[in-house]
Amino acid sequence: MDKISAMHLFDDGYEKLRERIFENQKKLGVVPKDAKLAPWPADMLKPWDQLTAEEQKLFIRQVEVFAAYAAYSDQEIGRVIQAFEDLGKLDNTLIVYINGDNGTSAEGGPLGTPNEVAWFNGINMMPVRSR
Repeated sequence: MDKISAMHLFDDGYEKLRERIFENQKKLGVVPKDAKLAPWPADMLKPWDQLTAEEQKLFIRQVEVFAAYAAYSDQEIGRVIQAFEDLGKLDNTLIVYINGDNGTSAEGGPLGTPNEVAWFNGINMMPVRSR
């Protein structure tokens, strides 16, 4: 968590991150260079500059937690691959690696949630509160 947080990858908000990722995908050839990014779904996800400072802080923390999870998973699958390579069996091994369920959980809704069970109890828009 500390390593991810120290990188400040998400401090500019989700729209800027989305734009950076999209431009990087173009550079890598993942999407065509002339591809256009779809408009931000402002009717579903409030634009970053309309969030309160508390909401921004919460959302940055949520994405840092997920990024740390993804980085840890990457590190661990790397260890599996390295073990097969060390055994001289990598060329004869098929590794199927499936990570997650399309990213974060749908139960969190647009605001995320600290409690997955809340969704099942009809609470899908938990407000952000400071202590």
